[in-house]
Amino acid sequence: ILHYKIKTKLGMPKKEVRALTASKEDYLKIIYQEGGEHRLVSNKTIAMKLSVSPASVTEMIGKLKQEALIEYVPYKGSMLTDKGKEWCMKIIRAHRIWEVFLTEYLGYTLKEAHEDANLLEHIASDRIIERLNEFLRRPSHSPNGKSIPS
Repeated sequence: ILHYKIKTKLGMPKKEVRALTASKEDYLKIIYQEGGEHRLVSNKTIAMKLSVSPASVTEMIGKLKQEALIEYVPYKGSMLTDKGKEWCMKIIRAHRIWEVFLTEYLGYTLKEAHEDANLLEHIASDRIIERLNEFLRRPSHSPNGKSIPS
């Protein structure tokens, strides 16, 4: 799995740390949203969706490929590996659980919930997402009707 725990001097888990940056997660999410589960997604598409330069995309694609999160075909595009798909499902799950919480308990609009869930999905530990999911009684869909991955 792509996270690890920092141990205290007593050998007890101190804090869960994610191995991917928010930026890497955003790239994976865009590749997924653009069909990268089943087809190649061009660097140009990724650059447009993330509003970044083509050079930035090329650099990040290299990092994602090195971590075995994507397969890359020069001049054609990128596609998620199984490991990349697993990360995407984790990110999307966290995002949609946050959307449920924000709309149902804090009175957010769908737009507001989506915006803040984009921030929260990157910083919440697996533990908080699981506990939030339990608190919400394991919803099956987000407020906009999208299925929540298990």
